[in-house]
Amino acid sequence: ILDTLMRAEGKLESFKVKSNLERINPEGENLIPGIVALEKKKIDLEFDIAFLQGLVDNINENEDVKGLIVPGFIANSVVLHSSVQGLIDLYTTKMKMKYDITTSNDSWKRLNDQINVQKEIVIEHITLLSDKARADLKILNDEIEIIEYRLGSMPSVERDYYNIQRGYRLNNDLYTYLLKKKAEASIAKGSNVSNVTVLDWATTYRVSYLGPDATNIYLTAIIMALAVASFVIFLLQYFDDKIRGQNDVEAITEIPTLGLIGHNQEDHDLVLIKDPKSVVSESFRSLRTSLTYLLEGKDKFCVLVTSSISQEGKTFCTMNLASAFAILGKKTVILGADMRKPKIFEDFGLKNDIGMSNYLINQATLSEIIQPTGHENIVLISAGPIPPNPSELIGNERMEQLMKELKEEFDVVVIDTPPLCLVTDALQLTEYSDANIYIVRHNVTSKSQLKFINEIYKEKKVPNLGIVVNDFKRSRLGYSYDYGYGYGYGYGTGYIYGNESKRSKSFLSRLFS
Repeated sequence: ILDTLMRAEGKLESFKVKSNLERINPEGENLIPGIVALEKKKIDLEFDIAFLQGLVDNINENEDVKGLIVPGFIANSVVLHSSVQGLIDLYTTKMKMKYDITTSNDSWKRLNDQINVQKEIVIEHITLLSDKARADLKILNDEIEIIEYRLGSMPSVERDYYNIQRGYRLNNDLYTYLLKKKAEASIAKGSNVSNVTVLDWATTYRVSYLGPDATNIYLTAIIMALAVASFVIFLLQYFDDKIRGQNDVEAITEIPTLGLIGHNQEDHDLVLIKDPKSVVSESFRSLRTSLTYLLEGKDKFCVLVTSSISQEGKTFCTMNLASAFAILGKKTVILGADMRKPKIFEDFGLKNDIGMSNYLINQATLSEIIQPTGHENIVLISAGPIPPNPSELIGNERMEQLMKELKEEFDVVVIDTPPLCLVTDALQLTEYSDANIYIVRHNVTSKSQLKFINEIYKEKKVPNLGIVVNDFKRSRLGYSYDYGYGYGYGYGTGYIYGNESKRSKSFLSRLFS
């Protein structure tokens, strides 16, 4: 503008030297101040419109107070200035809060909602001011066109003079106007700048960090996690009532442990006959050897197999233990004495139409109830039809007669009995047995049940008693047993009383086994 003003001043001076100003019509001279004033107002309005549009863009594009300035020279800016100041105050509050709360805090969300509402208010004020400024600008343009029409009707010399003079005055006033605006803008900008002055910048040599220490936080979290995990493990171990290993058996009972039977991974229960080289088969051979110490060298004997509850693998152990003696050439009979939930006949593919219950009520002879199993040296006497009074039948004279005949005809009698903790059948049958095996299933039998049989043992109600830990899973024995229960023994060959169903180990049981 200064360069333009200087050129306009030179043109005006040159025109005055060359022309006779006394001949110029003064009418045009009077029109110049009017059109200059109108053009000055036009520049003001155009400036206001451009500034207001820039202010809208700034509000929409930024999320802080940077650039939010409303100088006093904006026409009718009192309301706008108040609205913008309110928005600045909200942004200032937001800058302070972001170091104290998280973005999910309700106060933070409410503040953002207030900022959005205040933005809409400011933009609405700007829109109203812009519309008014555009309307005023249209009126000014109409008035300027009228004056320019009057100037255009004058002689060419006068028209040139008025145009030069108009340009000079307009640029002179515009230069003065812009100097004033620059001063006002500087004042407005200065009023929006913080009055904080940094006297001396901090350095690492004179200050220390006082904020959160990430190392301590992680270390504390790890220690707390280990403490909680240890406490949980302690509670699980403290309240764990299941037999988890041989040490649990030895700690609870004085009954000797005769052997450990590993987990059967096959899809059948006659492991010793069908898979004689498996590790489970080897476990039954070891059990057979251990029993010789309880039997004290007897050639003919009776072995009773029982447990605390169902699903501990009594039938599985009965079949394979009998098979272990049959392989030695001993004439062996399996007596299915569980007349409540008979199952053993299913594993041999036989029927239960006639059996022990028929003999005890004197409806069948011994030869009629004996069923060949299809395997050498081993036969089966199933439980037969389920009677209403199993305990009474086992206690009558026919039971004594049956055992006498079996011991005379067979070398080995293996009795499969109901659970000892549920019914008294097994306890009644111990008077006919030479050795008694109590099955404890790993991760199934509870410690309280083991204490029960230990009391019976101490009271000498069951002589020649030994414990066999079934379904034992421990890799250091050399067995590659997993920790899942499949089709194998205990399920499908065990007992299901009442509403009991197949059990599966929980995640925590597998984790802490």
